[in-house]
Amino acid sequence: MFQRHVLLAKKRLQEGVRYSRTLRSLLAMGLTARALASRSPAVRLCLLGRAYAHAEHAFLWVSIAGASERACQGRTAEELDWRASPNAGFYNRWLANRPVLSRTVIAKAPGPNGEKGVLLCYFEYNWLRLMLDADVFRALCAEYTMVLSASWSPTDYYLLALVLKMVPDTLFWVQSNNLDERAKLEAFHPRVRALTTMQGDWLSPECFPQPPAGERDIDILMVSNWAPFKRHYTLFNALRELPAGLRVVCVGQPDSGYTLDDIRKLKEQLGAPQNIEFLERLPIEQVSALQCRARLAVILSLWEGCCVAAAEALMGGASLAMCHGAHVGSAAYVDDSTGFKLSRLPKAKEIAHALAHVAERQPRAFAESRLSYRVSTQLLNDRLRAYETAEGRPWTQDLAPIVWRPHTKIAHDEDRRRLGPEMTRLHQRFPNLFPANLIEVSHH
Repeated sequence: MFQRHVLLAKKRLQEGVRYSRTLRSLLAMGLTARALASRSPAVRLCLLGRAYAHAEHAFLWVSIAGASERACQGRTAEELDWRASPNAGFYNRWLANRPVLSRTVIAKAPGPNGEKGVLLCYFEYNWLRLMLDADVFRALCAEYTMVLSASWSPTDYYLLALVLKMVPDTLFWVQSNNLDERAKLEAFHPRVRALTTMQGDWLSPECFPQPPAGERDIDILMVSNWAPFKRHYTLFNALRELPAGLRVVCVGQPDSGYTLDDIRKLKEQLGAPQNIEFLERLPIEQVSALQCRARLAVILSLWEGCCVAAAEALMGGASLAMCHGAHVGSAAYVDDSTGFKLSRLPKAKEIAHALAHVAERQPRAFAESRLSYRVSTQLLNDRLRAYETAEGRPWTQDLAPIVWRPHTKIAHDEDRRRLGPEMTRLHQRFPNLFPANLIEVSHH
């Protein structure tokens, strides 16, 4: 008992410091001061990007964004080179894994009379790969509208600053992983436009066939990696006071050095009596099948990106429980029609209440109307078409539908065949950037 209370107190203290918005803004001020004192343009811009990311209060955005813009003025690409920044080691580890593009698709090929194509580039490590050769990046931006999707929230504003510096007079569309970050993105620079979609908004309903009524046999499902920020301890703590016969399934994979053994030990420390089924490294098809069998899906992190697993659970027809006030993109999906808001340290009675009322929620109906790739493709298509025509450029071809499964793909075979020659052309033109199989396979 004493050990459990010590563990909970330690976790709550750590999280109170880590997720304090006030402390994040104070850190932003400190980073800004360090940046302005630096003589290195690359270091200054990097620190300002970090400062902007940490700034949780809007009154800081204008001054930090202005300082970032001034840090770029009159500077050459060599002076701002990321290799001279404090982030260089981190970025080099990205590139060492795979130097060519991944998770990038052509949604539209360029057409005659200056009609631009559309290239969707997911995650900041691919933004960096695009920028490795400035001439190549500028050539691509001349032919394609760039849609850049972030991997986390906040976005990497240092890399975004480099994108804007490298290709001046070009507008960039950015998909954040938290709708609350849209205003912050657009305040960063006048050539940034934030999308109204997130990473989890591109799902295929056909991949989540619904079971007959009354045949959901999993009471609680948690799909999360094994890292501490996923907060498995909060679930295990609540389960202590819930019936031992509940069927609970946890699906995950190792992350940040944490393994399933760590999760099993945590479960024993906190005394959850259920015979929890732990599953690891499952193919996406098996995860989806579990989501379609779950009554209640829980996502208990307090800070991360979109958390696609939450969106997938809704498409699977599971009610969704998340922590109130969590800075997680999918928290925007949770209301009285889709799920339940829990305390930061969820109580057993809250989960019991959720389990008793899941039949009153309609998560699948919401997911089909809001999280379908068809809806999101149309939203993006309409917005890009309106902008291009307002700029006096032609728009004769709409976007190919894009789906997330479990990364971004062209949804339909006929569109893959139609756009295949364009991807081949890019591979032949830029073989060190576009792999030959990018249209079929996207790697981490």
